[in-house]
Amino acid sequence: MFTTFLLAGYGSEAVAAFGVASRIEALALIGIFAVSMSITPFIAQNFGASEHDRIDDAIIFAGKASIYLGIVLLVLLALLGNAIARIFSDDPEVIRFVSLYFKIVAISYGFQGILNVTVAILNGLQMPGTALRLMAIRTFAIVFPLLLVGAQLGVWWILGALALGNIIAAIYAGRLMRKIERKFDRPIANANPVADILGDLRRLVGKR
Repeated sequence: MFTTFLLAGYGSEAVAAFGVASRIEALALIGIFAVSMSITPFIAQNFGASEHDRIDDAIIFAGKASIYLGIVLLVLLALLGNAIARIFSDDPEVIRFVSLYFKIVAISYGFQGILNVTVAILNGLQMPGTALRLMAIRTFAIVFPLLLVGAQLGVWWILGALALGNIIAAIYAGRLMRKIERKFDRPIANANPVADILGDLRRLVGKR
């Protein structure tokens, strides 16, 4: 609603295009939402059973799934965003905005997934207050200020603010998750996710 309010200052085409992009985005993110929704009961059950190794495995899986799904969505929507937008509108301004939206905001989908699964994991670990605080910080301390600044500069900057907000919030969520894992004295707290992802990439191309 807040983003729509800011875009209203740039004309009805921008609002209409944002509505189209938001609906396509909601459908595209089903995979990431499915991971975050399914991880909470899994974490909660294993937390109650003190199966901390399984929790660590689930955290790693959820984080990597978010990143990989985000990359796939970025490639697909960046390439097909223009064609998808034409299904919903023949207005060239709407099509241009939707295409631009997915070239910018889709960069952050993997990071948005990390944020979502972190909130889900925190709920599973019986830490709903921490999960609520994380979302409040993401919304009011990170995304809203960035959007306000972006609105003064133009539509491109509003979209950039949405993407940057997701990225910063995901980094904060990752640091918070690592801090919690250290509190539980889990080895995953010292994991190197970048090295892990690069290892997956090497295995994918057949290099051991």
